[in-house]
Amino acid sequence: MNYEEVLGGVVGLFGPTNVGKSTLLNRLVGQKVAITSHKPQTTRKRIMAVLRRDDMEVVFVDTPGLHEPRHELGEAMMKTCTLAIREVDIILLILSFEEPEPPMMDKILSMIKKADLPLFLAINKMDLVPPESLQETVARLQDIGIFSHVLPISALNGTNLDLLISYLRPFLKKGPRLFMEEMISDQSMEDWVGEIIREKVYQFLRAELPYSTAITVEEIKEVPQKQMLVIHAKIHVETQSQKKIVIGEGGKMIKRIGEAARKELETLLKKRVYLDLFLRVEKNWTRDPKALKKLGFL
Repeated sequence: MNYEEVLGGVVGLFGPTNVGKSTLLNRLVGQKVAITSHKPQTTRKRIMAVLRRDDMEVVFVDTPGLHEPRHELGEAMMKTCTLAIREVDIILLILSFEEPEPPMMDKILSMIKKADLPLFLAINKMDLVPPESLQETVARLQDIGIFSHVLPISALNGTNLDLLISYLRPFLKKGPRLFMEEMISDQSMEDWVGEIIREKVYQFLRAELPYSTAITVEEIKEVPQKQMLVIHAKIHVETQSQKKIVIGEGGKMIKRIGEAARKELETLLKKRVYLDLFLRVEKNWTRDPKALKKLGFL
């Protein structure tokens, strides 16, 4: 452990669904630690990742998108956000120029104001709007009067992220580095692999079905003689009919999901991967507290 003193702090990323919080997290730390999708409510759990610079160690905490829950899984996700606020030093609210004042705006502002912490606002996807519209939106949200800074950004392109860090800097405190140099995220290998698989489920399955799936990784085994990782994972669905859809005609869909996940894992891990996917029906798991606990959501 390196005991030199650096500027540090914990920054919570909060905001409605589909505003790009996970894309921002990945861009800030320079690695894929959180999955991304165009579908809302992709992030289900709190994910912590570390940004290191010579004089700085900032922990960013990604949280599920704030939304009106429709079932117990949604309630668990919202509780995750509420608990995460208690463990951060700074709140970074993320909105999007696609919908800079979402329906939940009043509830979101009420929640973050209660925390009595430094508040920042980053409005993502600035590349989608003309400059005059951008300036008008920034001015309107700055007029709310609770944010230290309101900054347009593009998480996808990295625009204004160095400026964002410079705005956060005065609110960081000096102290020893808290994390080993090789540590980027607090996710276990099993959780991270499961998320990569779930990302492919979101990519290939349409409508509501991705929201009825969960992934558990049963085993990750190194096979040195073959320079290979062997991974056994389960895709959990709620009904037999969903199971048939995930398998697909002649097993084509599950093969497609598995192949895409395996290729990405091989690219990210820089080694050969054998991925074995198994399907399990976990009846109404999104509404069953016992199943949610078993799958790691409670």
